[in-house]
Amino acid sequence: MNQRPSGLNVTKAITGFLQYKSAEGLSPVTVSGYERDLKLWIEYQGDMDVAQVQTTHILAYLNYLRTDYVPRRITGNNDKKLSPKTVYNLYISVASFFTWASREFQINNPVKGVPRPRVPEDAPVEPFKKEEIELLIKACDFCEKAVTDRRRKFIMQRSTSKRDKAILLTLLDTGLRAGELCAIRVEDVDMKTGKIRIRFSSSSNFMVPLLNDEVPGIIDAYIVQFIEPFVKLGQL
Repeated sequence: MNQRPSGLNVTKAITGFLQYKSAEGLSPVTVSGYERDLKLWIEYQGDMDVAQVQTTHILAYLNYLRTDYVPRRITGNNDKKLSPKTVYNLYISVASFFTWASREFQINNPVKGVPRPRVPEDAPVEPFKKEEIELLIKACDFCEKAVTDRRRKFIMQRSTSKRDKAILLTLLDTGLRAGELCAIRVEDVDMKTGKIRIRFSSSSNFMVPLLNDEVPGIIDAYIVQFIEPFVKLGQL
């Protein structure tokens, strides 16, 4: 355990915290999530001495997130406040940092006096109906009908049809989260066994079976058409 710091700013302490989390074996995506959340805290509070942060600072920050903070969603709709779940996730990142800092630098943990933000129970998730799945698959193949003044209505086939169908059916078949899907590599897909390797971190992964017999063939068609050419060129 290190000695109590003298004038150690939060930004420097966060650098040590992120290195610690990486050494724990957390995935780069998870570590980046911590970094993003803690940058938001610094934007609000400023780069103050880590030992001077008080419970009142954390309480004020949570209140700011609920009331005055303007989200920066890439999809827009930024007039909508953060959801209770998002506020809770931001609280967890700050709490994790100060729990580490209190042990590392022998300082008081300002989060100890802060109640956990409440998160309403999620409503039951209704599964897709067969008709809805068929419409989703159809949408992978063709664009919406185009209506012009100079020619007949027409429908164009999507150039990304194989990719989109592989993504959609993999998600439907496995229940993976978007981040888990994006982390899949070509070598993670085993066509012989019909399983996909899912990586939680650099040291933690497991195999997920594809339940639909048609899905491996669709994934293979996408790999052959779009991925293998780049592999042969040495670009992947």
